[in-house]
Amino acid sequence: MLGVNLLAITAAGTLILALSLDPIAQPLSYHAFADGRHFLGVDNFWNVVSNLALLIFGLSGLVFTLLARPRGAQKSWLVFFAAMVLVSIGSTWYHLAPDNDRLLWDRLPIGVLMGALFVALLTEHMGSGQERWLIPAVLIGAASVLHWHYTDDLRFYAWVQVWTPIAVLIFLLLFKPLYLGRRWLLVAFVFLMLARLAEYYDIAIFRAAREVVSGHTIKHLLAGLAPLAIQIMLMQRGGKRDIQSS
Repeated sequence: MLGVNLLAITAAGTLILALSLDPIAQPLSYHAFADGRHFLGVDNFWNVVSNLALLIFGLSGLVFTLLARPRGAQKSWLVFFAAMVLVSIGSTWYHLAPDNDRLLWDRLPIGVLMGALFVALLTEHMGSGQERWLIPAVLIGAASVLHWHYTDDLRFYAWVQVWTPIAVLIFLLLFKPLYLGRRWLLVAFVFLMLARLAEYYDIAIFRAAREVVSGHTIKHLLAGLAPLAIQIMLMQRGGKRDIQSS
């Protein structure tokens, strides 16, 4: 009960905090990435092609889950992997000519992915019946992006981005896993958090790397490893019907 109560308290508390702030507009400086190099006729080449990591591992996880039908949060992981594929497409489109309108197509599948990830964790720790929340959670994630797009107010979207990692930590620390391979959830979480750090230090990393690679490019590569970690977790379960922890 402690974990469930903490999920509810942190969700409500962070949402109230976010909405108590003044509206937060999307700064246009966000689109000024460190590495804008032109190569093979493509602007922002490395930020564009690094999305292949998201595409390859997202598609791999999607195909595996469709064919192997592993135990656990099968529907939620399917949506998660599918959203990751769409993130790669949306991010590619965005980085070809970064602006707020194109950013919508990058963030919309991210909102869906966050909702699917939360319900996957809910299901992995509380049972398959929790997947009834998949559609509502996905709609909330998508709505947070649409709210930003039509109001230029980032508060709702920022709440989804901040609270979801908090929820992941709560699950990992306070809930007992129902299925094999949970250590790989932690690995995926670490990759996603490192990706956020790389994004934040985009320019600093670019300078430290002597303009060889930027933080944002590294972000895409690290984020692409998260679905790979999830797929490894699901592969460990094989066809076993026994509920086990790891």
